[in-house]
Amino acid sequence: KLAEMYRDIEAGFYKALTEVFPKVSKVANPKDLDAISKSGITLLITPEITTTSSSPSPFTWPPTEFSIKLDCKIVNAAGQSVAQVSVTGVGKAEFADFKSNFSLSAVRASEDALKKLMKALADNKALSQ
Repeated sequence: KLAEMYRDIEAGFYKALTEVFPKVSKVANPKDLDAISKSGITLLITPEITTTSSSPSPFTWPPTEFSIKLDCKIVNAAGQSVAQVSVTGVGKAEFADFKSNFSLSAVRASEDALKKLMKALADNKALSQ
């Protein structure tokens, strides 16, 4: 389930990073610091995703309330910690809203989290050096 969540938000996460940083690349092996350094990558951002979902009624599915927490660990090419950025996006959808899109509250939470992530990264002084 977690791998599916990463896959669902991956494109949006990549787009959010490209809005903040001039050049963004995906890394095959984030633990291979030598290859990362040789590639010219200066920052490595590793997200951890935590989700919660609920509905006020025990008979409502899918969830009407959803949250996504993105904890991003940011290190330099040498593996030294540069910053930690954490944001939480929330999304809500009532039954009438999601009749044709069962994941609407999750989609809204993802969009909210990614907007907040872009702002948090842009505002982080450690990343603007």
